[in-house]
Amino acid sequence: MSDRFSQMDSCAIGERIKEIRKTANMNKQEFAKELGISPAYITYLESGIKGGEPTNPSDKILEIISHKFGVGFQWLKFGIGTMQSSCRQRILAKLWVVEEQDLNDLYEVIDKFIRERKGQEPAPSSHVKR
Repeated sequence: MSDRFSQMDSCAIGERIKEIRKTANMNKQEFAKELGISPAYITYLESGIKGGEPTNPSDKILEIISHKFGVGFQWLKFGIGTMQSSCRQRILAKLWVVEEQDLNDLYEVIDKFIRERKGQEPAPSSHVKR
């Protein structure tokens, strides 16, 4: 019974990983490149089978997928809750892919947005090092 449960569990995780990839409009090669792993490993993750045996991915790879694609870790691993994490988590996840030189520009946009919401004058852009 535990083998059957393990296989069902690993396949369910694989289906959720595949759903993330499809929602992101990526093929296996693109998804693998984004995660820094091989397309063959993506096939293993999505099938939940490695060497003919049901195998679950490590928490580390699930955390990477969760952060990069803004999905809830609990949903990804256990199917609990919803696919999408909170708006704050999704925004933070997107920051991982922003190039370092663009972060200053993004900071200025966020700062301006917050100050406008609070009715404050925008801070001079010179306070951000380039």
